[in-house]
Amino acid sequence: MANLEDAAHFLRGADKILILSHRSPDGDTLGCASALSRALIALGKSVMFRCADPVPPKFTYLFEGIEYGEFEPEHIVTVDVADKTLLGSLEPYGDKTDFAIDHHASCRPFAKETWVEGTAGAACELIARLIPALGAEITPKIADCLYTGISTDTGCFRYPNASANTYRIAANLLEHGANAAEINRLMFDTKSRAAVALLKRLYGDMEFHCDGKCAVFCLTNDVIAETGASEDDLDGVSAMWVVDYRGLTVKEMQQLRRDIRETGSVLKVYKNTLVHLALAEAELPTLDDMLAGPSAFVFSGNDVAASAKALKTFAKANENLEIKGGLMEGAAVSAAEVEAIASLPSREQLMAQIAGAISGVARGLATTINGVPRGLAQVVKAVAEQKEAA
Repeated sequence: MANLEDAAHFLRGADKILILSHRSPDGDTLGCASALSRALIALGKSVMFRCADPVPPKFTYLFEGIEYGEFEPEHIVTVDVADKTLLGSLEPYGDKTDFAIDHHASCRPFAKETWVEGTAGAACELIARLIPALGAEITPKIADCLYTGISTDTGCFRYPNASANTYRIAANLLEHGANAAEINRLMFDTKSRAAVALLKRLYGDMEFHCDGKCAVFCLTNDVIAETGASEDDLDGVSAMWVVDYRGLTVKEMQQLRRDIRETGSVLKVYKNTLVHLALAEAELPTLDDMLAGPSAFVFSGNDVAASAKALKTFAKANENLEIKGGLMEGAAVSAAEVEAIASLPSREQLMAQIAGAISGVARGLATTINGVPRGLAQVVKAVAEQKEAA
């Protein structure tokens, strides 16, 4: 396994470098790519950047002013990519990758050389150390990129993956000009006008049950159309997977949360009785046969295959994780069906295959459109938080 010195040595001798991030890009992978691009260009290197998916609008500021070249790459580097399948449509580059830089303990090496530090809260922590080792300066722009990655991957330093070293690196970035206040405002406190209109509509339609301990609302396509909300305005939940996590260490649970978060999904631990109550209130299958023992719940984003694949991959490497089944399209699915879903093409691949076709069953496999699971996620969250506060 490679280390910081190996990464610096490789990049100092490389040119015409292609940097790849994972699909459904988040702040960490984009922060790494933009910061490393700026540093390498400052050193006189020719650099390109590619991602299977468009850069979300709220992250476009990371790439402002970067002048990328167009050339046949001689060297390929991935950042914050734990498995080559996470490259999406760029997966063929996986076997050609020269150097991979990642912070996931469950990383499945695919590059010729891999530098992994599983204790880091974000891959940007590694890049923050790599840039000075290259002999490059951490400019205010680079500091902004790196702080964005660290802040978003640690939930603004609220997640347990934020270590003392994470804080030290973040403090150093502030000393180099990172505008933490503005970045935190953009990442955590800013909503579009459509998102605010959507929330207003949902709160107005909210119904309370169980003596006010449970709040239920349903998000439909009609409501989305009326408010003009886009996918970026939605906390999209397309399915819920149930897993038994007994036997996993705290470190392994932290890694599982990171792996799930990279797919645009979220892992929560709630009491089985609360989830049963939430499902019953939403008139959905109560999954009683799955709700036994310590349970964790994965609320999948738009790419249900990606979240299922992340669970399946983690379970292969960690036998203490058991996939019990879940809920999709308002129906219960077995553990075997979750594993089958994991073998489906990604959302992007699937949608490409059915482009122009009727968005029926096939589209349903890629993204739920009737709103029921989104309501379910809010139900479970509301019940759990109300109970915990009681």
